[in-house]
Amino acid sequence: MKARGGSSAEFHMFRASPKRAPLPVVRTHVPTTILLMVAVAILDGADLQLLPASFRALETDLGLDLRHLSALSMAQGISIGISGPFWGNLADSGVSRKNLIFSGMVVWGLATTALASASDFRSLLMLRVINGCALGLLGPVVQSLIADVSPKADRGFNFGCIEFGNRALGQVVSIILTARLSNQHIFGISGWRVAHYTVALFSLILAPGILLLLHEPHRQMRLEQIGVTRELNNFATYCKIPTFRIIALQGFFGTIPGAAFAFGVLYLQYAGLPDGKAGLCFAMFPVGCGISCVIGGLLGDTLARRWPHHGRIITAQISLVLQIPVIIAIFLLVPPKPQSANLYIALFLALGLLSLWPLTGCNKPILLELIADNRQASIMSWEKSIETFGGQFIGPSALDYIAITCFGYRQDFEQAVNISADQRLTNAQSLRKALLCTTLIPTVLCLMCFWRLHWTYRRDINVTEKLPLVK
Repeated sequence: MKARGGSSAEFHMFRASPKRAPLPVVRTHVPTTILLMVAVAILDGADLQLLPASFRALETDLGLDLRHLSALSMAQGISIGISGPFWGNLADSGVSRKNLIFSGMVVWGLATTALASASDFRSLLMLRVINGCALGLLGPVVQSLIADVSPKADRGFNFGCIEFGNRALGQVVSIILTARLSNQHIFGISGWRVAHYTVALFSLILAPGILLLLHEPHRQMRLEQIGVTRELNNFATYCKIPTFRIIALQGFFGTIPGAAFAFGVLYLQYAGLPDGKAGLCFAMFPVGCGISCVIGGLLGDTLARRWPHHGRIITAQISLVLQIPVIIAIFLLVPPKPQSANLYIALFLALGLLSLWPLTGCNKPILLELIADNRQASIMSWEKSIETFGGQFIGPSALDYIAITCFGYRQDFEQAVNISADQRLTNAQSLRKALLCTTLIPTVLCLMCFWRLHWTYRRDINVTEKLPLVK
């Protein structure tokens, strides 16, 4: 019997059985698990913002132009997207998630150390790919672990806590300190290199703590499930689920603004704000995003209890509708000059507070309801992979093309104090208009995607004929 919306018997193999006993979880270890995963998320967020916060320093120190910077951002993002599903395959096959997280942290710590010592574009590009492959395991593996130890009613909140650590703590500290120090020299070492060394050191210190302190539910190893072909077949099956297709498409559009925002600090620096002030202003965005993750998770859980088939989707739609006027205000109404700093602080904070309700309040909890427990890391990693390709491939490349080709951005390798006021203003206006295009249009497209989800979600979770779990 086929389910409506294009689902087949193959689709049901991955659906959760309502009669199946939950995985055994030692509840006394849940707080420790959550805290350790928050610590990992903090370092993940710090690492992700090291490059964007150093863009201006890389322009002046290494002579990299806007296309080089876009390529570095894309390289890391695409490697995260490609590697994620295969890390998810290992996690779903019973490989110890504790060992996977430990290995990933060691590799990304060493790669970040090497990045701090690199001096040419090719070395930076190669190391960004290695770094991205290590970071790619965190999304599916950490989310799978959190899903195992979280009651269904609390998943939105727990996902929100992880994202809060990533964005409001890790990314914020990294943006503020790296932007402030990147153009300075500390004991003769460029500030952006010092920032990379620091994050790498903390990553290598935390890795043994994960190995010693993290507890995870016991799972049976299923080595026969490991393989590229099997994971590609899994993806083909997920694509038959209409709700998965819509969430993935929405994510494809939805991550473009975040990827384009990698140039946010650079825009504020060209607008005339000092490095530290530019970092502080833009840091308000991830501060708001971190709080937004918790708000979105709680609101999604609350509305889902009131309207089980629509509450989470409504949470996402409210978020997107409210974001649109804030985006217009930041990149169309506020003039790019130092006197606008306080307005930028307020508006970037407001945009962050509204941005991630769809992530923790809607997308992640819904994906977990579509799939059996032994495929949760897999489906979430594939959805993340599609998101990453959309954001990291289209976001930076579209922004640098629009800024240079359409609005006249001109590369300048001088320090900010040596650039003429007219040239700074021209580059600020170019980045401003490019950022408006790469944030507003994808946000509207996301809003359009969520309308369809009201129909597909209800059908997909009400499929009654289910085959046993994959053995």
